[in-house]
Amino acid sequence: MLSCIMAAIQSAVIGTFINSSKESWRLEWNLQLITILYSGALATAATFCLLSWTITIKGPTYPPMFNPLALVFVAISEAIVLGEPLRIGTLLGMIFIILGLYYFLWGKKNEMPRLSQTNVAASELSITMAGDPTVPKSTTIVALNSSPDESIP
Repeated sequence: MLSCIMAAIQSAVIGTFINSSKESWRLEWNLQLITILYSGALATAATFCLLSWTITIKGPTYPPMFNPLALVFVAISEAIVLGEPLRIGTLLGMIFIILGLYYFLWGKKNEMPRLSQTNVAASELSITMAGDPTVPKSTTIVALNSSPDESIP
């Protein structure tokens, strides 16, 4: 919300310097107002909610991986809505973006079973070591060699 407020203030200041007439700042029911409402409601608020939800469920690495898909959707919508031709470079870029996302998801899927196996093995090792009387138990004492007032180099 803070970034949206700061962007609104900056846009208002720059817009005032560019065009300070009252007629240009009047809101009317037209395509510009619909664009503003759509951008605020969907592009900002809904996207933020979806990203927050995804981060809580899957972790922080998933949402950034899906950002390049916006370029694919833009290229497809340009071709459909505006009649822009799809060139070879655009098609290759779309293919590379989709392949990169696929490889990331494939790697994450293969990484998850290994992480759970490592955690299970580590917990089993700690349980067996804690119950084994032959494993020597050690105690570590940490002593600071400087007073809290001195800075450590």
